[in-house]
Amino acid sequence: MSSVMLMGLSRTRDGWPIDLHLSFTSGIRCLMTNTISFMAAIVASLHLWLASTVLGYNFMILSCYVYHFTAFQHSCPLRVLSLVMRGLDVEDEELEQYMPFCEHLAPCVLEESVLAERTDFGQRNVANGLLQTPSHSTLADWYSWHMPAVHSDISKAHAAHTQGPTQERMSVYCQPRLSFVQKEPIKGFGWPREGHATATDSNVCGTASRVLASSIGAAQKLAEHQKRADRGACIDGRMDGRGAASAKLQVWEITAEFWKKVRKGTLLPEASTATNDVNKIKFEYVPYTGVWWDTTMGNTEHCDGLMQSFLLQSDLDTDISVHDFFERLFTPYLRDARHKRVYGGPPAPGVHKNAWSTPVLNALRPFQFACAPYIDTQHLPSTPPWSS
Repeated sequence: MSSVMLMGLSRTRDGWPIDLHLSFTSGIRCLMTNTISFMAAIVASLHLWLASTVLGYNFMILSCYVYHFTAFQHSCPLRVLSLVMRGLDVEDEELEQYMPFCEHLAPCVLEESVLAERTDFGQRNVANGLLQTPSHSTLADWYSWHMPAVHSDISKAHAAHTQGPTQERMSVYCQPRLSFVQKEPIKGFGWPREGHATATDSNVCGTASRVLASSIGAAQKLAEHQKRADRGACIDGRMDGRGAASAKLQVWEITAEFWKKVRKGTLLPEASTATNDVNKIKFEYVPYTGVWWDTTMGNTEHCDGLMQSFLLQSDLDTDISVHDFFERLFTPYLRDARHKRVYGGPPAPGVHKNAWSTPVLNALRPFQFACAPYIDTQHLPSTPPWSS
């Protein structure tokens, strides 16, 4: 088709006007009559697959979700970050981009802030213990919290995820201050309540990760937001009840409004709730399903090439630790605050010593579920909060 259009354009050199109709019909005729080489078809297919994978907007949507709910409103070019990490001087304009960027990240990087109790609206570090993905059977017990027989097992699971030197260390993952508490049963999963028995759906609860994904997907709906607004949201792991100031949601923490904007901007498939065609499948708005969350998070795992390129561009070893990486990144920012230091290094106190000694490339999964059973004020097992 492009060759035909170029041929039509070449006629202008002889004084002829461009005949778009002739070029179009000639192009269609070529597509219908000329053979396409096997190698050309393979290359075209690979190009389409690569474009759909690399440029897939689901990764962008998930990134914007985290930025939105952590009130992240800054950006800094990778070129400027590389100059900083190489120890080179940057222009004043570039410094104006770098400093606010570090100011927002500092509460999750600097030791004093990481170990302090947070009350602001920004992101928080996730403890290592919460990143452990429970087995499918363990999750079934958690979702059967209405059965007194499993209360002991749930309490033990809560301790296993929150207590101990390894569990109490802070990870490099961050989450919003808002957590999600799943109080409703998942279709066909766990011990059913009376009158709630349903068939098991593998798309909803086929694996442990799919169960977690279905939970966080269901928590995005407007009805769930209304419940959080009425009873008090789970802020920093605490649910203070109706009307408590610390539990009130901010404007940007309305999940349904965020997904409404996403639908408008990306044209994600809308929910299909009614049909008169027996062959048409009914489905929910895709971000409300576990399939979308599980698949999207799984597809984002393969980004080591991008990180390796940035490390090489910044003149850093590919085996640099997380602590050393952030220490290099924050060097100019900390010049006026010498009493502060990056979390997880050799001087860190107690269990936090060398918490971030893992190589950067070994902790490359951009998104991960954090979960634990939620224990209410009477110390009775309730249901787990999920954070992304």
